[in-house]
Amino acid sequence: MKNYRKLALAFCLALVLTAVGMPPAVFADEGETVSIRIVHTNDSHGRYAAGETCVGYAKLQTIAAGDGQRADLILDAGDAFHGLSFATVEQGASIAELFKTIGCTAMTPGLSDLSYGTAHLRGLETDSGTPVLSCNLLDGTTAQPVFTPSVGLTVQGVRIGLIGVTSPDLLEQLDTKDGQSLILADPAACVQQEIDRLRKEGCTILIVLAHMGDSSASTWTSERLVSETEGIDVLIDGRSHTVENRMVSWKNGQGQALCVQTGCYLENVGVLTLEADRETGRPVNLSTSCEELISAGQAAEIEEDAGVAEQIALIEKRQSVLSESSVPAVSSRPASSAVRPQAVSPAVSSGAAVSSQAEESALPPEQPVQTEQGTWEMFPVLLAAAVVVLVAVFVLLSRRGQGR
Repeated sequence: MKNYRKLALAFCLALVLTAVGMPPAVFADEGETVSIRIVHTNDSHGRYAAGETCVGYAKLQTIAAGDGQRADLILDAGDAFHGLSFATVEQGASIAELFKTIGCTAMTPGLSDLSYGTAHLRGLETDSGTPVLSCNLLDGTTAQPVFTPSVGLTVQGVRIGLIGVTSPDLLEQLDTKDGQSLILADPAACVQQEIDRLRKEGCTILIVLAHMGDSSASTWTSERLVSETEGIDVLIDGRSHTVENRMVSWKNGQGQALCVQTGCYLENVGVLTLEADRETGRPVNLSTSCEELISAGQAAEIEEDAGVAEQIALIEKRQSVLSESSVPAVSSRPASSAVRPQAVSPAVSSGAAVSSQAEESALPPEQPVQTEQGTWEMFPVLLAAAVVVLVAVFVLLSRRGQGR
């Protein structure tokens, strides 16, 4: 019996010594922050190949891969599927292929994207595996959102809400090929509705993808949107082809949003690093220093991702054949995928919600946005439970020994 007692005591001691030797990260305090890495683009307008003034998608993939930490989110603020012939000869299908390979998490549509028609853009959404988000772009007949207004997802245990919004200033220029009647509703009211809904669903960080810009000639700007709402943490902007990196106060003055934009034509790629409190899920020390802009010049030393570079070469070859054969420029996407049933979206008037499960199922499978709690994070709990059990066994054995 003494041998059993000694063995149990030795085992408990070994567990304690093992715990002492574990790295501090294993016993991370609940208030510790987690780092969320976001790569973002806007207004690429069909640019795709690396060069003196363009980062290109092959290098964007390398940037997203990072140095040991793959980007948690890859986001685009519009005007990606239209522009140079690389994009237009197949009506956006080439860019959709690259988005799927890279694992773009979500985008909001720009004027050029919508020029193909909303039905075609929904097809590109399917082909790219990239949810197209806009909370205020409504069907002119039903007054319901044409695209999903927002999605909620989990990144490293933090619930993040993504909301898309489109500038009402685009309505006068909008000429969709399918002739669908569209309404661009008040962006502040629509965004606020999504913020409130996502907060109720447990999202602690709210990111808005806005195709608005900061032009003084525009009625609606990203700054105006933030100042007329409450709750935006980050606004990733597009449309004005400018570089943005500034803090803007909320309507109630009790918070601020970081507004960023990369310029245009993939001249820059934005890398945004958010620190979030592990316990509350809220951003910590949100400021302009969170944003890094990687220019085409800086990317000159970055190696292209071989897989994406090969894919681009194959697309170029395919398009060359199309050009030589004088085949009309059409999408290589099967016609059957051009139109899909409209996704269930929250009604702007009623505020009916899309379930988080349904939203997350729309995310591209290539993008590992949902991260469950790791084994190492559970180690302290498991260790404590094991020690309690072993101590109980030790006490029981001791009592039996005394009884004899």
